[in-house]
Amino acid sequence: MCNLANLSKIIKEEIDKGNLEPIIFTKAVFLCWFIWKARNDLVFQSSKQSPISTVTRAMGAWDEFFSATETTSSTHRLLHSSPSLHYSHWIPPGAGSLKINCDASWSRDLKKGWGGIILRDNHGHLVDGRRFRISSTSAFHAEASVLREACLFAKALNLSSICIENDNAQLISLSVSELVPPWEALAIIFDIRLLASELRLSFCWTP
Repeated sequence: MCNLANLSKIIKEEIDKGNLEPIIFTKAVFLCWFIWKARNDLVFQSSKQSPISTVTRAMGAWDEFFSATETTSSTHRLLHSSPSLHYSHWIPPGAGSLKINCDASWSRDLKKGWGGIILRDNHGHLVDGRRFRISSTSAFHAEASVLREACLFAKALNLSSICIENDNAQLISLSVSELVPPWEALAIIFDIRLLASELRLSFCWTP
């Protein structure tokens, strides 16, 4: 792992000199964060991740962040703002629309966890939801399973053209692209893509 403190110092110096564009800076911030997460996974969970995988997840998260900005002016504000703009509250859908949020918890020891799905209207009112137990081989597999259940949940309620939010950037990136998923979640990701196409679902990463 690189020395993040030195890397941050170098980045700041380059920005002060005017040699680094803000968009490159935001990419560097995402990369540093995912390197830090990979380092923690290695130290505390003995989970090794390849450099390519780390960079891929970081750029996937950055792409979701960048695509969430709708105009050039809003992009400019986000790229020059402080980290306090990273929202921690729920963002409602458009008037008359619905939104699904889903998440998973997982136990490495038990290889089991729980999944949760919430459907809310643009006023934040709970419309429907469910909670269920899941058996998964990894945290990513659990998250993917819950996202597929959220798609099936929308189908069961005859919903279409709605947004489904999840906090796993890699999962969202794989769901909206043609990248090859990890083998453990290959079938699940393909199911998600098929359901998304059938129901015209959109996916959004939220921190």
